Amino acid sequence: QDDCPQVKYWTRQQYTAAKKKKATITSLTSTGNSSANSYIKTKEGEPVDKDVIDCICTHACQLWQSLHKDGIAPVTWTSATLQAYNYFEHHMCLQFPELSYGANNRKAHMVATEIYPLWYGKHIGHPTKVKNKPFKGNRQDLVK
Repeated sequence: QDDCPQVKYWTRQQYTAAKKKKATITSLTSTGNSSANSYIKTKEGEPVDKDVIDCICTHACQLWQSLHKDGIAPVTWTSATLQAYNYFEHHMCLQFPELSYGANNRKAHMVATEIYPLWYGKHIGHPTKVKNKPFKGNRQDLVK
């Protein structure tokens, strides 16, 4: 935090408090000013431009596709396994250091929370379509 004095929101609580003061904020994936501009900043504290936000979204989608290919893409981001969560955080912060300017790399996960549902709905299916069917085998089948 001391290395980046121009970064306005270091903790989620600081960002949430500031967000409540603003009237309306558009989605990360919309055109024009995005909510990401209010929390994704350069080391100097300046908002990143739309091209960087587009690259962040593209990279996030590529990582989620990789998680899906490996069979560990969660239905919702809040249900992600530690492995998926850490994989995403590591690669996003490595590619976009701006996402690490805050406690616990929270900005990477704010991006995920904001756009993962859109990606999941488009590429896998809406979570509401996922239905659990009753298991009709025996317990021995579960461990095979």
